Amino acid sequence: MKIHALLIPALAILLGACGASGPQFTSALAKPDGNRALVFVYRTNTIIGIINPDVPFIHIDGKRLTRIRIGGYLRIAVPPGRHQLTTTESLLGNDTGRVRGETTFTLPAGATLYLRYTEAFSSIVPIVLPGMVVVISTGDFRFEPVPETEALAELAKTSALGPEARPME
Repeated sequence: MKIHALLIPALAILLGACGASGPQFTSALAKPDGNRALVFVYRTNTIIGIINPDVPFIHIDGKRLTRIRIGGYLRIAVPPGRHQLTTTESLLGNDTGRVRGETTFTLPAGATLYLRYTEAFSSIVPIVLPGMVVVISTGDFRFEPVPETEALAELAKTSALGPEARPME
């Protein structure tokens, strides 16, 4: 009985650490400022990968922004032009630099792009080490462009991922 009393709170803490916890999305955020374009990157709520605390890092044009947690979104103001968005693997909380998913896009000033990050695993191999388990996974990790109406409906169910990315110089 005592094990169950400890297991449930521990599981809740573990799962909570994997998801986004910032403010809820509102459509007022979807308007670009001045001569900038906007990119929304989000990850819908899913049970796939929910127990993995090593959430991938997201980068734009080589600059690391935050982790792309389940149920979270990131609003990125960018100058017009071509940009590269990537995720890199995390190993025990550290950014490995190994690219997991990537896309390149070009946006004019005033445009808004919605990208859904999805993971479809083809293999998951747990490696048991003293005091821990490391999970090695392979699969299809990608950014999918989403039409605005669909994206706004999905974004309404997400929370911000850390502080908003600052406009790029």
